[in-house]
Formats: sequence, structure tokens, C-alpha cells
Amino acid sequence: MFIKKNQFYIIIAVIVFLMAVYMIYSIRKDNRLNNNEENVIKLVEDFGSTLKNVPLLAPRDEVIQAIKDNYSPYVTDELMQNWIAHPRRAPGRTTSSPWPDRIEINEVERLSDDEYSIKGRIVEVTSTEAEGGGAAAFRPVELILKRAGNKWLIDKIIIKNYE
Repeated sequence: MFIKKNQFYIIIAVIVFLMAVYMIYSIRKDNRLNNNEENVIKLVEDFGSTLKNVPLLAPRDEVIQAIKDNYSPYVTDELMQNWIAHPRRAPGRTTSSPWPDRIEINEVERLSDDEYSIKGRIVEVTSTEAEGGGAAAFRPVELILKRAGNKWLIDKIIIKNYE
């Protein structure tokens, strides 16, 4: 009787222990996912604030240098090389006014552990909106972000026609 009672308590203790481990793992996994989502949102917002610094109508060498200076912390090497080869495909400023001010995020979708899709719109402003708020124009945009080591980078960007 004594041995069976001890076995019963040992089994209960093991079950309780396994349940605790599972709960801790689940909480940590949720926190990692939330941190990833926060990181990709911040990356896209920071990238959006640099768009105005790339004058796409400047001479080719100036455009390429502006792309390198402004976008290299945010994009994969592959995307950077594509933009250097074809600078007019990169996002940036195409007129003196309005200019791209930021990216507003509408949707964040986790595609896998190492990939996110972000949908939003590029907000363009003139000096009036820059001072008083609002927007002069919107362009829908979709970005695909991939994990590169311990950070996230934009791997693809699709800019659509003005709304």
C-alpha cells in the first residue's frame, strides 16, 4: 500500500511539473511572437520615415548613394542590389511636393516564424500637411520582411497606384 501511494504522488507531481513547463513555454513563445511583431512594425515605420530622403529624379549616382545611405539598415542585400541596379524601382521622393512622409500600417500577418507581410499605405504630404497634419495622398504598399539572423529586414516591397 505504501509503494502504491508514493507512486501515485510521484505521477501527480510529474503531471503538475509537465503542465507548468508547458505553460511557461507557451507564455515565452507568445512573448517572442509579440516582440517579433513589434520589431517588424518599428522597422517598417522607421523605413517609412526615410523615404523622403531618396530623390528618385536626381542623377543616377546621387540616387544610388541616397538609397545606400538611407535604406541599407532596413532591407536585405538582395533587395539593395536590385535597387542599385534599377534605382527607379526603389521607393522615394519623385516630386518636390508632395513627398512621402511615413508608412501607416493597416495589417500585420505572420507568414511563418521567419517571415511577415505588412500592408499599409505610404502617406504623402505637402508643407501644409507637414505643419497642420493630414495627408495630400496615399499609396497602398505591401512589404515582406524576413528574419536575417537576429534582426528583421525588408525583402520585398510592392507599391501600388495612388488611392
